[in-house]
Parts: sequence; structure tokens; C-alpha cells
Amino acid sequence: LTEDVLWLRENILRQRPIGVTAQRLYSHLIAPAQKAIAGKRWVCVIPDGALYALPFQALQDEAGHYLIERHAVFYAPSLSLLWELQRRHSSLVTRHLSLLWTGLGNPKRKTPYEPLPYAAQEVQAIARLLASRPSPLATRHFLGQKATEEAAWKALRESRWVHFAAHAVLESNRPLYSRLVLMPDKTHDGLLRAHEVLDAGQIAAEMVVLSACDTGRGRVLRGEGMLGLAWSFLASGPQTLVVSQWQVNDMSTARLMTAFYRNLLKKTPPAEALRKAQLDMLSTPHFAHPFHWAAFLVMGKGQ
Repeated sequence: LTEDVLWLRENILRQRPIGVTAQRLYSHLIAPAQKAIAGKRWVCVIPDGALYALPFQALQDEAGHYLIERHAVFYAPSLSLLWELQRRHSSLVTRHLSLLWTGLGNPKRKTPYEPLPYAAQEVQAIARLLASRPSPLATRHFLGQKATEEAAWKALRESRWVHFAAHAVLESNRPLYSRLVLMPDKTHDGLLRAHEVLDAGQIAAEMVVLSACDTGRGRVLRGEGMLGLAWSFLASGPQTLVVSQWQVNDMSTARLMTAFYRNLLKKTPPAEALRKAQLDMLSTPHFAHPFHWAAFLVMGKGQ
């Protein structure tokens, strides 16, 4: 299976056909449970080992249909953390959260971090979407030089949803040093590291979206999942996390994320909201290849 998983990822990244291998993996991993999940709206995946690198949503049945066409897929790092997330109450009524959403995008760091113009457009498009409601929602966003680490910490304390559209750096050998790249300020260096998220204690945000490259990757920790940015955020309070499994394209990501929020605003649960956004991409010829839509997944509470 490991060889097939690696082959599938490589060919998705190269935007090549994946049908034969995607169907073979489906026959090994999904088909044995086909009767159990038939007619079910949700599928929760708790991967192990090499399967952490596998986008289950891009697996295909023998007729060539993607798993995502029949089920909303969400992930959990481990059974213990899944139970903890299910146990947590959405205490937004008792929390003092002054904002629904805060977005941070396209921090203007120097080399080696290239500008991400579509990341800025992504944040602006979501902000406009939220503001266009008949009853506009309380939001704010920070772009370029204003997308500082201090603004990020403030957002995580005060907002129900926090959205990062920026560069991320994966540290495979030191996963707790994996980081989001923001702007420095008077008290921070602008690199929001996984271990700092853990050290900060409880985060008030209910959902955090890490719209950046490789934010769902790290090092597999036996029994507790993939140690890295995603693990740190989930362990620190948010019930739902949206992360990526590879280096994503900022143009297609901006389109996907805007559709994701459009679905959320219809009171659609996160996993279903992402599924509908992915199906929208799948139905658009230019973005139909899994490279453009399958990287992102919902981790934690998807329903």
C-alpha cells in the first residue's frame, strides 16, 4: 500500500491520470467497508502510518467515482482526540468572542518567501462574502504588512473562525517547529510555530483554516496521529481545522476557500461545506484534477 500511496501523491502533484491506482487503493481500503458506509452521509478517517499521506477523498470506485462524490469525508488524528473533540461543547455562548471571522493573508516577507497575490484575494473575497449578508457579520482582515503574528494571536483569542492564507514551512524532523509565516511585530518574529500554539494554552476559536502548503503534514506519532501544526491546533481548543496535504496552488485554493465559506454561511457543517466546494471544482474543467481540490481536508469535528 505504501508504494501505491506514494505513487498516487506523486501523480496528483504532477497532475497526471491516477485512475488505476486510485481504484486499487479504494478496493483495499474502502470496498471492504462498502456495505457499512452505504447510504451514510459522513465518513470519518483515522489513518495510520503511510495512510496519513493519502487523500482518501480522491480514491475512486471501479466506476471511476470519487469517494467525495458520495460522502463528506473528515479526519481525526486518533480515537482519543476524536472522543475529546466530540466531548467538547461549543461554548461560544459563554465565551466572549467579539468577531465571527478574522482573516490574515499574503504577509510581505522577503526572500525566500514569494508573494501570494491570490492569498490576498482569497481573504478579501471571503471578507466581502461575509459582509454581503443581509445582516453583515462582524469580521476583520489583515493583509501584507498588517498580517502580523500579534494580529494572529489576537484573532485566535477573539474570533469564532480564523483564516490564514500564507506560506507555511514543514519541518519533518522537528514537527513542532513547523510554522506559519506571518509578519514580525514588536514582540514576535512573525513565525507562528506549532510548539508555540501548544504553549499558548486554550485557543478560543472554534474553527481554524490553515490555507497554506503542507499544514496537515508532520511526523507520525504512534497512537496520537501526525505531530505538527494540525495536531498542535486541535490539542489547543479549536473543534475544527482545515489543512492541506501538499503544496497547493494559490489560485485554485482561493476559489476553493471562497466556495467553502459560501457553503458554511448556509449553515452547512464543515465537512459537507468543503465537499460541496470540492465538487464545484471537480465540475469545472480547468480545476477538475484532484491536484486543485483534494489537498484540503477537515480535521476534527466535521459534522
